[in-house]
Amino acid sequence: MKSKEEYLNDMKQACEDLTAIVAQGLKEKGYDGLFSDGECSCELDNLFPCGAPDPSCVPGHKIKCDGCEGYSYCIGPKGAPCPNAEDTVGGA
Repeated sequence: MKSKEEYLNDMKQACEDLTAIVAQGLKEKGYDGLFSDGECSCELDNLFPCGAPDPSCVPGHKIKCDGCEGYSYCIGPKGAPCPNAEDTVGGA
């Protein structure tokens, strides 16, 4: 039987493997990362900073960010405006 430390090391490796597989698939299909509508986003070189994949995450593209503090882009649907931009209300 594995020790707790061995089990945790195996789980860590499995998470790293999963992240690499997801990143490769996204890159091959031309995506820049993942996003969860109105919740969060992450780019290919930093997938799952939250610690784990979430079922609500979907592939997305970098979009110019006008309303995200500290960021010049965010990940979202291709061609979409920044979801945090003040002028996106009303279809502007």
